[in-house]
Amino acid sequence: MELDRLREEIDCIDKDLVKLIERRLAVAKSIGQYKKDRGLRILDPNRELEVIAKNLKHVESLDAEEYVQEILEKLMSVSRKAQSEVVIDEDTPLDEIIGDVVLGDKVIDPIVAFGGIKGSYGEQAVIQHFGTEVKELSFKTFNEVVAAVLSGEADYGVLPMENTSTGNILDVERLLENNQIYIAGEEIVEVAHCLLGLGKLEDIKTVYSHVQGFLQSSDFLKEHNFKEIPYFNTAISAKFVAESGDKTLGAIASKRAAEVYGLKVLKEHINFNSDNFTRFIIIRRVLELDSSCNKVSVQVILEDKEGSLLKVIKSITENRLNMVKIASRPIIGKPFEYIFSIDFNGNIKDKNVKQALKEIKEQSVLMSFKGNYKEVRGK
Repeated sequence: MELDRLREEIDCIDKDLVKLIERRLAVAKSIGQYKKDRGLRILDPNRELEVIAKNLKHVESLDAEEYVQEILEKLMSVSRKAQSEVVIDEDTPLDEIIGDVVLGDKVIDPIVAFGGIKGSYGEQAVIQHFGTEVKELSFKTFNEVVAAVLSGEADYGVLPMENTSTGNILDVERLLENNQIYIAGEEIVEVAHCLLGLGKLEDIKTVYSHVQGFLQSSDFLKEHNFKEIPYFNTAISAKFVAESGDKTLGAIASKRAAEVYGLKVLKEHINFNSDNFTRFIIIRRVLELDSSCNKVSVQVILEDKEGSLLKVIKSITENRLNMVKIASRPIIGKPFEYIFSIDFNGNIKDKNVKQALKEIKEQSVLMSFKGNYKEVRGK
């Protein structure tokens, strides 16, 4: 049959291709050893473009050019991986992969800073991660939490990173970007907002809460004509309303905050998403690592050109790693330029994680390593 004959021809071509690919990979590994001995980068984008352009000149059929280019680009990627296996191993020092870092052991009896006061969701994250006997330092703002960690006043800090209803919390993303701090862990806290007050629901004229409390309760608030006043924190709002003695004031906060500050729960579960959870991160000024760490966080700035983000994603997937999050946000002072936050599973001591990070670093204008810690699965 004609089909069988064509398939036999394909098989013969593939046999020759396999031998040529094996030869090419052997040479690529030799190049990798050369680069390792001389401290050279694995990725040489100009050389890759030169190789692709040179070989495309040998294509005789215009119809085949697009397909040949795609194969050559994949061949470049495979060759980089072969070089990485020579250059990087489990003993490769961390500073060669992520730059200079200060390592620290887990603190046994820590002082922990968080945003808010007793009864806040931040305090709940502290309790979940460190237990009820931990020494706490409460602050009104996220900036103060970071400052306490950087100064050594606190060993750890707890900050809200993202919410299942409203997404990433940009203020915290930027604090991670602009400060030499690392993520040492995470906790997921259920956020069940209530309207709290001293009187009845119909008495309320003005409501205090953190801006996230307003955003997550937007559907409920649309049904009422409350004046909304953003405040430091949900629990701080509850305390303020309690101390005011004013029945026309309300606060959006937790049921526990109502119990702590002697307020009435005027309406429960006012958040529009019944599956409303916030992921809190545990931060340190030093990098804390152990064998249980299975989640990596990085922030990257990329060149504004075709395929730059795709190459970073491929560095993760082609090293057989699972990307669990990617998000972008504007860079302040650089209109329409963006920084990407990326999380993927793995331990930085593993060879494939080191390979992925080295590739990402070489493909980025800037890569900032933000931590390797134990993942907490969603509720």
